[in-house]
Amino acid sequence: MASCSWGLLLLVACLAVVKGTLTLTSSLSRTRETETEKEALLGTGWWRNRISLLNSSKCHHCNWIGIDCSKAGRVITIGLSSKEVDLWHGFETLNFSSLPHLQRFDLSGCYLGGGIPHQIGMLSEVKYLYLQYNDLRGKLPISLVNLTQLEVLDISWNYLSGSIPTGIRSFKNLLYVDLGCNELTGFIPLELRNMNNLVHLDLRQNKFTGTIPSELGFLTKLDYLDLSKNQFNASLSFQLIYLAQLKNLVYLDLGHNKLTGFIPKLGNLSNLVDLSLRDNSFTGFIPLELGNLSNLVSLDLGQNKLTGTIPSVFAFMTKLDHLDLSFNQFNGSLAFQLADLTHLTHLDVSHNSLTGRIPVFK
Repeated sequence: MASCSWGLLLLVACLAVVKGTLTLTSSLSRTRETETEKEALLGTGWWRNRISLLNSSKCHHCNWIGIDCSKAGRVITIGLSSKEVDLWHGFETLNFSSLPHLQRFDLSGCYLGGGIPHQIGMLSEVKYLYLQYNDLRGKLPISLVNLTQLEVLDISWNYLSGSIPTGIRSFKNLLYVDLGCNELTGFIPLELRNMNNLVHLDLRQNKFTGTIPSELGFLTKLDYLDLSKNQFNASLSFQLIYLAQLKNLVYLDLGHNKLTGFIPKLGNLSNLVDLSLRDNSFTGFIPLELGNLSNLVSLDLGQNKLTGTIPSVFAFMTKLDHLDLSFNQFNGSLAFQLADLTHLTHLDVSHNSLTGRIPVFK
């Protein structure tokens, strides 16, 4: 019995030693990883005006400005502005592979120049990527498709060119995309249909061409869609048969393109608050179904080739604040029902062929 007891005690002691060794190994591993992250941050030079390299060992990097860490001490957020740190180096000095746990990367408004490096695709855990309001140029790197956890992507207000990379079907978690105000070209990828969680899509003020793909009709959760100020062409009637399925839309702007044909029936989009088809080449009458858009606050159909009379259905849009029908070919008199729009603060019907009396507005 005594030998058995000693054997059991020896086994317990051995297990304790093994456990302690594993714990120590795990602790050393975490320490090495956090030190690697710290070295990667120091290597950028972004904090050089804030932290002396001589004192960096006394100041934990999780306490640096713009840095947040997890409970385990891993960097999960980099959120900076040019007023806080020195970003003149741009991306060139950042070792992306040393930040495998990063979830939020925000360098918006930092005057960053150059291109977006291919290595950004190493940030496989990033959910929020904000690079808007910079001076970024060149093409969107193909490696962006590796960021499969992305929920928010905002690279607007830069000088990016080229097309949207193929492979964006991997962005199944995306909720918000803003690539507006760049110089992007080509077609809208049909793969966009796979991003069925998307709520916000802004591609305005680029150089996209071709038709507006019917695949957008699969993005049924969209509440914001801005494709304005591009070079989309052809008749919109066919495509908007599918866009009419987007019943959650609150904002729709297709203005300043080269779209032709009749304005399709949009009466199903009953949640719309803001609708702009301005500066296209739409022809025909204003569809009576627009009267179903009772939540509309702003409607802009200016600078088209619309004809006929201004219909009385606007009287049903009791929330209208802004109505622009200018630079068309309307004739006849102003519908007297417009006078019932008590919230109206902006009405522009100039540059038409209207006659008769001006209604008395209340």
